[in-house]
Amino acid sequence: MLNSICLVGSLVEIDNKEPRIRYLLVERVYTNFADNLIIDKIPLCNWNKEVKGEIFTFKNNSLVAVRGRIETLNNNVVIVVETITYLGLKY
Repeated sequence: MLNSICLVGSLVEIDNKEPRIRYLLVERVYTNFADNLIIDKIPLCNWNKEVKGEIFTFKNNSLVAVRGRIETLNNNVVIVVETITYLGLKY
């Protein structure tokens, strides 16, 4: 089986209830019926030793590329970050 995911999006706030979680905002390629962009808020977790704490060093609205795997944490789906690449700031 293969459990791999690649995402590009904007890093946003840290979850105060779960300090190991940060969110990635990813825009969908299509709009809804009202012509509004749909943005998914995807939780990221950082358990890999190679990138230990790295997702917490970037500023809010940093544009990043993330490669990782899907896992469950407290009955919720999270992306465990394996590599992260800084692409710039999103304004």
